[in-house]
Amino acid sequence: MTKFKIGDLVKYTSGQFGSSPHNPLWGGTEGNVKGTIEEIVCDFSKWAHTDDKEYIYVQWDNGHSNSYASCDLALYLEGICPKCGEDYVIHNDDGTCAEKNP
Repeated sequence: MTKFKIGDLVKYTSGQFGSSPHNPLWGGTEGNVKGTIEEIVCDFSKWAHTDDKEYIYVQWDNGHSNSYASCDLALYLEGICPKCGEDYVIHNDDGTCAEKNP
């Protein structure tokens, strides 16, 4: 089961498909483009680079869209983190700061 839900804001972080307007790698040639999960579909086939059988459809803020496995995406958080008080922080499972959105 995916760690994402419809409506989540995400960023494409794996680089599995390069960086282009249809695959806007966070910090890549397209800059920092976030997207919204529009649909999550379970398929009998699986992605070549993972055992994930869910296809996550993302509408990017640049007007393009594409589908991904969950390992290709990361949540884009907005606001103040209740754990550390920093803006836009994603935490590791142990509570330490893992990443900050620029």
